[in-house]
Amino acid sequence: MNSYLFYTDEGATLSPSGRYVENCQLIGWEKGESSQDALNALLQEAKWIKASGFCIEKIKSCLIAEKTPEMELFCE
Repeated sequence: MNSYLFYTDEGATLSPSGRYVENCQLIGWEKGESSQDALNALLQEAKWIKASGFCIEKIKSCLIAEKTPEMELFCE
């Protein structure tokens, strides 16, 4: 399976000096055959994402590790 990071540009944080800063929020990471499969698995596992009000349609993914035939041989 492939590994994905999920993030959104919704939200903000406070800087060390106490200033309000709009930024991207890392939502989580998960494995799946596709980014949609991985997102579905993440949403099943981390119910807080929807409960916190994040818009699921605005969540973006980034492929961080791709399954290759060489990986299958190494992992067996």
